[in-house]
Amino acid sequence: MFPSVDRPVRFMGKKGVEKGLAIEPLAMDGLARVTELALGKAVFRTPALLIVTVASIPAMERVAEVRLFPDGMTLAGPAMPYIISGPNALRPSGRAPGPIQDGLGIALPEMEAPPMALIGSAWWKGGKEREEEKADDGGKEEEKGDASNPKKAAGTAEGADDGTEGGVEDLTPEGAPIVTVPGAPIAVLPNASELIGRPRAIADAVLSARRVVGPSCLLYAPAVGEPGHIALLSYLGIDLFDTLPLWHAARRGFGLGTDGIWRIGEETEDLWCGCHECSSRFDKEKEEVVEERGQDAHSIYRHNVDASVAEIRRVRAAIRRSHLRELVEMRIRAEPWTGATLRHVDLRRYEFMEALEPVSRPSLVACSRESLNRPDVRRFRERVGERYAPPDGVSVLLLVPCSARKPYSRSRTHRAIAEAVDNCGNPCTVHEVVVTSPLGIVPMDLELFYPASVYDITVSGDWEEYEISMIRRGLGNLLKRHRYDTIVSYLPHMPFVEDIEGMERAVHIKPHDPRDRAGLERLASALRGAVPADKVSRKARNVADARAFARFQFGTDMAELIDDVRYGGSGPQLFAKGERTGTIVLSRGMISLTLSGGSILASKRVHRVMIEDFVPKGSVFAVGVEDCDPMVRPGDEVVVAHKDEVRAVGVARMAASAITSMKRGIAVDVRHVKKR
Repeated sequence: MFPSVDRPVRFMGKKGVEKGLAIEPLAMDGLARVTELALGKAVFRTPALLIVTVASIPAMERVAEVRLFPDGMTLAGPAMPYIISGPNALRPSGRAPGPIQDGLGIALPEMEAPPMALIGSAWWKGGKEREEEKADDGGKEEEKGDASNPKKAAGTAEGADDGTEGGVEDLTPEGAPIVTVPGAPIAVLPNASELIGRPRAIADAVLSARRVVGPSCLLYAPAVGEPGHIALLSYLGIDLFDTLPLWHAARRGFGLGTDGIWRIGEETEDLWCGCHECSSRFDKEKEEVVEERGQDAHSIYRHNVDASVAEIRRVRAAIRRSHLRELVEMRIRAEPWTGATLRHVDLRRYEFMEALEPVSRPSLVACSRESLNRPDVRRFRERVGERYAPPDGVSVLLLVPCSARKPYSRSRTHRAIAEAVDNCGNPCTVHEVVVTSPLGIVPMDLELFYPASVYDITVSGDWEEYEISMIRRGLGNLLKRHRYDTIVSYLPHMPFVEDIEGMERAVHIKPHDPRDRAGLERLASALRGAVPADKVSRKARNVADARAFARFQFGTDMAELIDDVRYGGSGPQLFAKGERTGTIVLSRGMISLTLSGGSILASKRVHRVMIEDFVPKGSVFAVGVEDCDPMVRPGDEVVVAHKDEVRAVGVARMAASAITSMKRGIAVDVRHVKKR
């Protein structure tokens, strides 16, 4: 009945997979998503917290019931996993190196449903000798309720090594010690709790696991679910958590929250929260405690569960609003290892995370150093350096400050600057570039692109060294790639740009306030002396700006797409040879193509979604997709084609990897369909 401890754990056969269990993505934000999974007639959504109730069995504990919160679904019976305790706690390899998280490990019996797959072993090579020593003494460790180190007393790994001695083994399909079950909707990352507190280890293990199982599978991290960790781990791709660490902390007297951990009974009189357990002991009208705070394990456990369930709800809402990254940046302040984990992911796993990052969001709040390296911000900076080329005909570079209002051109500061440019005599030869953090430089012809169109930052007038370094790299790169005849700097409080290579010949105007009338008059005078005599027409500049815009969006020269720009309705209309090819949609900040424009894009063999032989009648679902350009990101404008025939144009709802691997969900929201 129970899995053997001397061989790898085997999982169910194909019958359970054939029941047609599948994940329905409801909202996606990078690796994180809100999904819906049907188990028989029951349906639950993720991220979810598994409320585990165990019944004692000699040397083992059988899970009697699992409830999934916040949805309130209950699972019971033979479909439940087993919790294995004691010195024989299983490793995925079948070895027994010792107890896991105070003697709790996870394994699954052979069963028919729900199908689950064990995707690999979260080993860190540097800790192998220590684990073997634990195995030699029977895997028993003395419990230490060290009040001076609450993390240690609560059973977490704070203060442990960060896994850098050898790194975590890459969890590839070939290297996984146990074969996965094809099509299984749930995969288990065993021993994930042992990696809590080890930044590189936990990040690499979770991301590798997500890469192995793909987006069509839920990822379950047993014995992980502290409220302060849920946002970060959801951001990394974990879908299912459970209550084992909440009980583990509660029976040692520790309450958990998104702001950290504390020992109940030690100066916690004012640490009241709004959960049911805490509010039931507090009279809000009298503002006093009416019942002494429960210090027994069950009371603390109920508080911990309430805290994690509330955080699950916040994470779901953040995913739906595309604000999960902001929530994560708030949560990592509570524990040093969480901040280190996020930095490791941003710096060393950028390519993997960026491929899943949407190209547009409703807003972006950058209030910390971590915001500088978030994937969407870094992608914008890199694309400016790699894809962007200034519009044809410009010869004068004008450097200007950012504004609180976005897009910049709607702010009073930039309207005043635009008036000075218009009075210079040849305004279409002037190329305005905004100098800002965290984006570095933003050419004004790209101001509608996310995140330039919506970001908000903390403004104090003081610049940090990392911001200065980022701006100097971006501006220096622009000056190396494009030769301007004249440079005019209209930047208050930015002396660090003056010694950048190429800026030695710049005219520097340093107004106290960018809207100061005297400063604007000096700017107009400097531009009049800098612009060339040969006029550049407004029509030619509009076309040049639109071509630079298209090149930045699609990553290739799109001159054939635009030879005329006309203004109206929802935004500038783009034409080629008298036929409309697209529209720069102001609310979206991107070019929306017509079928004619889609044919031009398809000829470049970029941003293509290849489908089976059918004509879409509505949205294109992932099940009908054969292939996809790997450069497609969620929110990108794409061409839907069968072989060399363009069938539709629209907006990608998923990243390329999800479009090609998922069998459910909308891949492309179609705008125009070819008529047959």
